[in-house]
Amino acid sequence: MPAILICAVGAAETVSGLLAAMGRGPDTLTKGPALVDPDDTATVTHRMCMDCSMPDAVVAALVAYAADGTLPEIAGTWGEDNLPGGDDLAAAHSGLAAYPQDDRTRAEWLAAALNDAGLELAPASDI
Repeated sequence: MPAILICAVGAAETVSGLLAAMGRGPDTLTKGPALVDPDDTATVTHRMCMDCSMPDAVVAALVAYAADGTLPEIAGTWGEDNLPGGDDLAAAHSGLAAYPQDDRTRAEWLAAALNDAGLELAPASDI
C-alpha cells in the first residue's frame, strides 16, 4: 500500500535511518521534497516522501511508529552498527506522520496529507 511520510526537519535524519534499516533506502526524508508553513514559505520545516511500493506490513509498522514510537522489527539491532537507537528514535517518532493512500486518487491523497499537516510544498528555487 502506498504511503506518504511527512517528517519534521529535526527528526528527518533519524527517521531516514529507521527507513534505511527497514530497506526503504538512505536519505529518504533528508533529501525529499521540502514543505513549509503557508504563512512562512521561506523556512523549510518538514520533508516528505511518497513511496508507492511499500508493502502493507511496512506501512502498518510506520503508522505504529508515528503513533506511539513502536519500533519495527529489523534484521539488525537498533542502536548498533550505525543504526539509530534509543533516545533518538524515541524523540523522532513524534515528528513523523504516515498517510496510507487507502482508496483515494494520488492527488486527493497528497492534498489530504498536506492539509492534515497544515503544510504546503516549498516554492521552487530560482534557477
